[in-house]
Amino acid sequence: LSFEARLREAGSGRPRSAWGRIAVRIRDQRGERATPGAFSIEWVSYRFGNGKSGPLYFSEYLKKGATDRYPRTAFRGVVRDWQRPVVEEAEDGFARLRRVARRIAEVRTRFRAAAKLLADLQSEAPRR
Repeated sequence: LSFEARLREAGSGRPRSAWGRIAVRIRDQRGERATPGAFSIEWVSYRFGNGKSGPLYFSEYLKKGATDRYPRTAFRGVVRDWQRPVVEEAEDGFARLRRVARRIAEVRTRFRAAAKLLADLQSEAPRR
């Protein structure tokens, strides 16, 4: 099941006021040098507000740090106790995916460096 489905299942029967403010976003990495198909998996906290034109949705990205995994402290104040097992299970899987994506990006970086070196060597080679 998806994270959202698991969270709904775990929260069934609880009043909406007992729910936390946690969500997952998967974003394409569209930078010029980004690996084709690259993406990031990020946790966000959200809240709703009222604006002149209707309800507003505010989100804030949680801080991940330098590793492939979000620290447990990133979820403090955002995740309810009953949500924690679902979030931790999802984060275990997301951390593995981030690690694989990082390794793919490293391979791509090394490939580009090797391709550049080869092109430089070919341009320097004496022509016959």
